[in-house]
Amino acid sequence: MKKIAFTFLLLLSILFGVSSGKPTGRPQEQKSTPEILNVSLCQLVSDPQMYDNKLVRLEAIYAVSFEWVLLYDCECSKRESYIYPIVEGDTDELTQAMDNEIASNLRYGRNSGDRVGLVMTGIFLAPKVNRSGRDSSNVWPNFRIKTIEKFIEIPKAATAPADCPSRKK
Repeated sequence: MKKIAFTFLLLLSILFGVSSGKPTGRPQEQKSTPEILNVSLCQLVSDPQMYDNKLVRLEAIYAVSFEWVLLYDCECSKRESYIYPIVEGDTDELTQAMDNEIASNLRYGRNSGDRVGLVMTGIFLAPKVNRSGRDSSNVWPNFRIKTIEKFIEIPKAATAPADCPSRKK
């Protein structure tokens, strides 16, 4: 009788599986979130290759005109301390929402010569350099804005990019 009960339990455990506490099947992939580097715009333009294609958190001034849009920081000493921003959320809806939010935080709207401070995360893309100097497909550094964490109002009397003390000769 004991032999029959043991055999019956053995069959049940084989049919329905008994967990031994060890994972079965394929191991689950753990998605690691990439590290976000907190950097200044000055650091990005001073050593672009170090931050190329990295996820960074950045505070900068987002300036728009009818001819251009750029990120800048008056603390930078290099004259070429501009980064071209590209609003690029994970979805089209997020991209549109961020673009609309930026426009609504500008006093005078898009193409107005206005600016707003942003704290944002995104992917930095350094200018590509070839033998002749620069690759025409990516002459300026780019910052692909993935999220906007905070808007910072810039006073009307604040310094415009061309008027930054470090850019005056």
